[in-house]
Amino acid sequence: MQTKVVESLFKSYFEEEGDITSHEVLRSAAVRAGLDEKEVNEWLRSDKGGVEVDREVEAAKRNSISGVPNFTIQGKYEIGGAQDSAVFLRLFEKIKETEESPKTWIG
Repeated sequence: MQTKVVESLFKSYFEEEGDITSHEVLRSAAVRAGLDEKEVNEWLRSDKGGVEVDREVEAAKRNSISGVPNFTIQGKYEIGGAQDSAVFLRLFEKIKETEESPKTWIG
């Protein structure tokens, strides 16, 4: 279900130029994705999730993440913004080289 909601939000924002901060746009996207309209309305009125979103925004700021998309790989490599697949490939090759390097045993 989460994927359907995300796809519906992307459609609202990127294809329909909707304001995804608007409750009406959020409601429409959620219902289009298959969520119950009554439950969506109750959730929007309750402001549930607001604290969680605020925490995620603060965590992103602490990690110097200032845009989307942003990818954190293995908890230490960051790729920010819309990047070509070659950027990912270079990073994965670098990680592979690092992990395959011979280890020296001292004994």
